[in-house]
Amino acid sequence: MYMALFSLYISMMRLLTLFMICFSLPFFGGCEKDMPPKISLKSEGTYVSTDIIVAPGSSFTVGSIAEKTKDELSAFYVEVAYDGSSAGRLVERWFIHPDFRSRYEKDYVVTVRNIAGRERWIFNVNDSEGRISRREIRVTVQP
Repeated sequence: MYMALFSLYISMMRLLTLFMICFSLPFFGGCEKDMPPKISLKSEGTYVSTDIIVAPGSSFTVGSIAEKTKDELSAFYVEVAYDGSSAGRLVERWFIHPDFRSRYEKDYVVTVRNIAGRERWIFNVNDSEGRISRREIRVTVQP
């Protein structure tokens, strides 16, 4: 009887050890690998970084700063979605030069349509592993 209890105890300890190893891996290096790059929008001076109301056909400047987390930056692109559409349309894309793959800054001049409506301008950065981070500005165009 003692042998059966001892065998059960050993089996439980192995199972507990395996459980601890499997669930502690993400906390010791596993999480860092899955982190997407960082992106932020400049807010000082004349830069726009929050939702805005503008007149038809007007322009404003968005300054973005992208920073790598684990993997190098590879591309930066801008999309726009009109009047509640969930899908953005690619406006421009830049492949990041190797000298700027740790930190990349880009100022982009947004020019809105000449008609009233809603626009979402989405600023995206990709890293070399394909992870994406984005920031968006919602624009209400009204006369």
